[in-house]
Amino acid sequence: MAANVARTIRNHTLANVLAVPQLLDAWKTGLDKAHDDRLEYGGLVYEDGGVLHFKGPKKGAETFNMVEYVGKELPAGKNPIAVWHIHDEPGRVGACKPSDGDVSNARNQWGHMFYLVITGRTEPAKGFPGQNRFKDVAPAGSTFKAWYVGLENEKL
Repeated sequence: MAANVARTIRNHTLANVLAVPQLLDAWKTGLDKAHDDRLEYGGLVYEDGGVLHFKGPKKGAETFNMVEYVGKELPAGKNPIAVWHIHDEPGRVGACKPSDGDVSNARNQWGHMFYLVITGRTEPAKGFPGQNRFKDVAPAGSTFKAWYVGLENEKL
């Protein structure tokens, strides 16, 4: 697993987030649904008494409204740790990486959490322009990418 990111959220590392039971299965399920529906899916990881839990995948639309989702789905009094959404078109090169909007969201509105974009296609051998802004943290051998979008000055 490539989750060697130094940042912590409420004393939880990105490796802790990726170890949440059934989260990776939820991503796989969401990828299948996103591909079939041509819609984005998303979810969140939250803390309850020091233990991490997740919600999702929840069906969105052509884009996933994270603000609305977190507002409705985060249990009262619980601490959000990470948000994630799935890009829906594995055959479209632009969908297999975080968008410029994702990078902006991760660094601004969602900067107090880990921000992940799950995609069903690997990147081209030459990489993507601006790929230093995000890092694949999916477990080795995964059939998908889990892109962690870093903060402005975060070294990835």
